[in-house]
Amino acid sequence: MDQWKAQRQGEADHQEIFIYVLLIRQLQINMYMNCFYILFQLCILCSLFIICSSSKLIQTCVLIEKHKN
Repeated sequence: MDQWKAQRQGEADHQEIFIYVLLIRQLQINMYMNCFYILFQLCILCSLFIICSSSKLIQTCVLIEKHKN
C-alpha cells in the first residue's frame, strides 16, 4: 500500500526512492546496518516519502558519520 501511495505521488518521487533502494542495497553488501540503511528503514516505517527526500537523507547521514568519527 505504501509503495502504491509513493507511485501515485509522482514518477519523479518514485524514481528517486527506487534509486536509493538500489544504492542502499549496494551499501548493505559493504556494511551491515549502516547509517543509510537505518535512516531509510525509518522513512519506510513512517511512510515519509516526501519529507524524507534523498538530499535530507544524505545530509543527515553525513552529520551522523562525522559525529561517529
